[in-house]
Amino acid sequence: MISDALKSITLLRPDLDTPIVRRAITFAREAHAGQWRENGAPAFTHPLSVARILAFSGASEGTTIAGLLHDTVEDTAVTLADIRRGFGSPVADLVALLTKPCNGVPPAVMGLALRPSWRTAAFHALHVKIADRLDNMWTVAVLPRPRRMKLALESLRFLCPAADHVDPSVATLLRRLSWRVVRA
Repeated sequence: MISDALKSITLLRPDLDTPIVRRAITFAREAHAGQWRENGAPAFTHPLSVARILAFSGASEGTTIAGLLHDTVEDTAVTLADIRRGFGSPVADLVALLTKPCNGVPPAVMGLALRPSWRTAAFHALHVKIADRLDNMWTVAVLPRPRRMKLALESLRFLCPAADHVDPSVATLLRRLSWRVVRA
């Protein structure tokens, strides 16, 4: 239910109860319909969790929307043009930065590096990436050990130091979850 998804975000941040956030929830849910995560949960539970983490850490509305949409271009038939039309260029730029080159989508950094606002976009994309990894580390137990280790070590080496500057409380949690995998 869309209202349950919205409530799970707005309990943390009532200011995010906006028409565009509602639209992003519906869009992401429909885009991921019929897809499942490796832990057996519907695929939409992941971007929703990412949006919750972003809401908790005080991310902007646009960054939270990018969290809801961050996997759509990579994992569904949605294009960056669809996101740009529905949610504007700033959100589409964030999603582009978070999307691996696929399905004819070129690396986003190439086009964004020419814009004056690229540093701001990169910071917000990093915020989403940290939230994305935190949610992935919560559900990492279902993955094969080599993949779990790769994610944990990558988190400890690169994302945790960056998260210290973005949201120290999220960094602490990500570090704990990553060390738990490494020590297991």
